Amino acid sequence: MVVQRRQLAVDVAARMGRADTGGASRVKCYARRHDISEEAARQCLSVSAERKISLPFVQVNSRSSGQRFALFIEHGGPWTSLQLDDSTIMG
Repeated sequence: MVVQRRQLAVDVAARMGRADTGGASRVKCYARRHDISEEAARQCLSVSAERKISLPFVQVNSRSSGQRFALFIEHGGPWTSLQLDDSTIMG
């Protein structure tokens, strides 16, 4: 879950046109954790920061914590095989 939250932050930063590598301390920690050079770690983090999400999203406020987050809406999935049209009423 923590990885997904961080990835979401990276994706949102990428959507806004920023390549967020997380700062020098994050690069150093990543380099130590994966036993690679700081330059290689910086490159790995910048590659993940460049990925963009093309999905639409809505800003939602948590009712329990008040925290604001983006809820991405993925199109397709199990409902697409039902071939629903505007006259179909679900519920």
